[in-house]
Amino acid sequence: MNVFEKISKDVKLSEYFENTADICFLSEPEEYDGKGMGIKLSIDGKVIGRSADGCDFLLLSDGTVGYINYEGFAGRIAENAEDLFSLLLNFPTFAEYLYSDCFLEENREKVMGEIYMSCYEVMEGWEKSRDKAFEQLNTKAEDVWNITMKKLYVAAMKEPRFGFIFNGELSDTLFSDYSPWWL
Repeated sequence: MNVFEKISKDVKLSEYFENTADICFLSEPEEYDGKGMGIKLSIDGKVIGRSADGCDFLLLSDGTVGYINYEGFAGRIAENAEDLFSLLLNFPTFAEYLYSDCFLEENREKVMGEIYMSCYEVMEGWEKSRDKAFEQLNTKAEDVWNITMKKLYVAAMKEPRFGFIFNGELSDTLFSDYSPWWL
């Protein structure tokens, strides 16, 4: 059983991801519909989950995981399913920080404080439930900046870049405008 099947069949794991990361994983992958706007993917993939705010998580044909947010940004966020769940378990609010200037060096302290508050203090019992999820998914806690976010960056920079194509143009892709400070 792959990790997506495991989560879709395990009510507690599904609830964990819905409660901590606002992501609902689908029981069966779906074709990406282009949001009814004629949007095509630069790499074929199927939707495996959706966030509460309308972002899509896709399993791409090369085995990596793509992400398309509700504002139209897209990018690869994980090399494989295991890295996706490691990202979600170690940094469940990662998506709030992907497409802004928060990863510029001058914003480092402010962002780290916000992340600490959102990941650790706001979610009562987060570490306890997170540890159970780690155990169920056969993975372990990582240092968010030295391991988790570096993995995300490596996946995002992999060629060919993942994005969507609209009117013949590739969308802005993850980290296309800057290098984050944690590198």
